Amino acid sequence: MGVPCHLPPDRAEVIPVIALSAARGDGSEGNPERTINLYFSLDGRMLACYDPLNGPPDGFFANGRAPQPTKEMT
Repeated sequence: MGVPCHLPPDRAEVIPVIALSAARGDGSEGNPERTINLYFSLDGRMLACYDPLNGPPDGFFANGRAPQPTKEMT
């Protein structure tokens, strides 16, 4: 069964990324413990993130909470 798609993609490629999983939350009702997934390019730019609590994929970074790239990422 295919995934519905309004417009077919015109290009797809496999690229190297840095994928991180991090624990978030303090276990309270408003901030449950959960795992978020972060994806960075090899030069340290955030490509995507997923936090099931914060809504949109980039919600974790909406308030300037983005982690600073480490020396290894630059």
